[in-house]
Amino acid sequence: MSDVNNAADAPKTRQRIVLAVLAMAGAAYLGHAVWFGAHYVETDNAQIGSDIAPISSRISGFVVDVPVRENQVVKKGDLLVTLDDRDAQARLAQAEADLASAMTLTGSQGQAAAQLQSVAAQAQQAHAVMTQVQAEHEQAARELQRARTLLQQGLISQQAVDQADALARTTAARLQATVAGASASQDQIGASRASLRGANAKLLVAQASRQLAANQLADTHIVAPFDGVISRKTIEPGQFMQPGQPMMNLVGQDSVWVVANLKETELAQVNLGNTADFSVDAYPDAVWHGQIESLSPATGSKFTLLPPDNATGNFTKVVQRIPVRVKIMPGQHVDLVLRAGMSAVVTITKS
Repeated sequence: MSDVNNAADAPKTRQRIVLAVLAMAGAAYLGHAVWFGAHYVETDNAQIGSDIAPISSRISGFVVDVPVRENQVVKKGDLLVTLDDRDAQARLAQAEADLASAMTLTGSQGQAAAQLQSVAAQAQQAHAVMTQVQAEHEQAARELQRARTLLQQGLISQQAVDQADALARTTAARLQATVAGASASQDQIGASRASLRGANAKLLVAQASRQLAANQLADTHIVAPFDGVISRKTIEPGQFMQPGQPMMNLVGQDSVWVVANLKETELAQVNLGNTADFSVDAYPDAVWHGQIESLSPATGSKFTLLPPDNATGNFTKVVQRIPVRVKIMPGQHVDLVLRAGMSAVVTITKS
C-alpha cells in the first residue's frame, strides 16, 4: 500500500520542483531586469552613421569621362568626373583678354594714370606761371604808384606814367588769364582722377570676371571632397548634366558613429560622456565601446516631411524618440568594417 502511495506522490513532487525552479528563474529574471533597468538603457533602434556626400556639378555640361566605378575606394582630391571644358576655356581666354585691356588703362603705367600725371604736371606748370605773372603784376603796380608820385613832384612826364599804367594793366590781364588756366588745370586733375577711378573699377570687374571664368574651368573637373567609397553612381560619359544634378554619392568610412533613438522616457539619466557599448547584426560576437557625444535638440518626428501637429484635435499620445549620437572609441576591431546604415543594439550606462 505504501508503494502505491509513493508512486502517486512522485509526479506531484516533480511538479512542485518544476514550479519552484520556474519561480526561482522568474524571480531571477525579474530581479535582473529591475537591476538592469536601474543601471542601463538598451535599444535596438540604432544604426551606424557616416558622412555621405551627394556629388553634383556646379555648372552644366556634357560628361566626358567618369574614371571611377561603383564601390570604388577614393582619396580626397581624386578625379571623379570630367565635363567638356571647351566653352569654359574660351570664356577664360576672353576674360583674360578683357583683363589685359583693362590693365592698359590703370596701374602705374596705365593710360589713365599717365594722363593724371601729365595733367598734374601741367597744373604745376600753370601754377608756377601764375606765381611769376603775379610777381610781375605786383612789380608793375609798384612802378605805377612810384610814377604817379614822381609826376606830382614834376620829376617825370605824363608819358612815363602812361607807360607804367599800360604795363600794370597788361600784367593784370596776364595774371587773370594764368589764374583761369591754373583753375582749369585743377578741374582737369579732378576729371583725370575720376577717369582713373573708373579705370580701376573696370579693372576690378575684369579681374572678377577672369576669376569666375577660371572657377568655371576648374569646376569641369569634379574631385572627391574627402576619403570614401563611391556609391549609387548614376552617370556615364555623354550625359548632359545640370547644376545640382546628383551624379553619385561618396560615403566616408574613416569617421563613423552610432545613432541610438531612445524613448523620451529613457533620457532622465542619459547625459553627455556616458559610456555606451554596442554590437551590430553583421558581427554579433563583437562588442564596441563608445561614449555619448551629443543629444538631438528635437525628436525625430519633427524632422519628417510632414511633422505632426497636435493642435489639430486629432491627438494620440505617442512616446517620441530622441536621436543620441555615440562616438566610437578608436582602435577597436580594426579588421571589421562598420558600414553606414547597419543595425545596432546599444546599451548605455546611466549616470
